[in-house]
Amino acid sequence: MTSEFDPSGRRKFLASAAAALGILTISGTPALAAKRKRSVAGPSSPVPVRPSSERSLKLLVVNTGERWEGAYWRDGNYLPDAMKRLDAVLRDYKAGAVMHMDPKLYDQMWEIHQRVGSNEPWRVISAYRSSRTNAVARKSHRGVARNSFHIQGRAVDIDLADRSVRAIRQAAMSLQAGGVGQYPRSDFVHIDTGPVRNWG
Repeated sequence: MTSEFDPSGRRKFLASAAAALGILTISGTPALAAKRKRSVAGPSSPVPVRPSSERSLKLLVVNTGERWEGAYWRDGNYLPDAMKRLDAVLRDYKAGAVMHMDPKLYDQMWEIHQRVGSNEPWRVISAYRSSRTNAVARKSHRGVARNSFHIQGRAVDIDLADRSVRAIRQAAMSLQAGGVGQYPRSDFVHIDTGPVRNWG
């Protein structure tokens, strides 16, 4: 019979207690981690977008005041008239130059808009920029690339009146569809159809 002061008995008791505590700790950890993950994700996480037979955009070009609203894609096809109108609206207004914009940009904008759940039009700060306009921008603004995707019609700088640049950036990055840059001082997000990367 083992006395209450027997070291071997005490070791067995401590081992049993430690084992029980270990089981509780291990089994409790995943639930706690999952709870934390849910609270971090919250309502600001991008929402999966349901398939649609039509995609449309609402735009307000900040520097010209021009607006465009309508479908640009339907039943698997880009709509030629909408493409031409969007190219004109997103022109380099300083140079009066029009470039055929990459339609994949519109797909990104459409999907980001769906994911953040906005009802406001995209405010377009900059879209197509001619080489000359881009060179002038490089002299007066930090962060303008020499070979910017804006020159190729493959980038837009955008924001929404009812969503933060952080929320827009998060949704854009979740697409993994191109470059995403956040410019909190200027309060806009850059997206492009280049390699997947992010900054800001």
